[in-house]
Amino acid sequence: MVLALTATVDIPLNNELAALGPTEGVRDFSLLAEFTGTWETADIARTVLCCSGSSSAAGRSSSTGGTRRRPTAPPWIYGRRERN
Repeated sequence: MVLALTATVDIPLNNELAALGPTEGVRDFSLLAEFTGTWETADIARTVLCCSGSSSAAGRSSSTGGTRRRPTAPPWIYGRRERN
């Protein structure tokens, strides 16, 4: 989902900005104002998607790691003998 958002919104905007040329001598930033709304909205959506995916993955890994029962070690590992 994040890659699709980046490919359909951010990359085309970046290409349009790159086509404007170098930014060293720019004094009129009104062209950038046209991109700001779309760009910020897409970046916020991408951030939300990334955070929700990361928290979902972290939640899954912590919920499965701590609930498993550890295997019981044979008594000889701890130096104990089995009682008859």
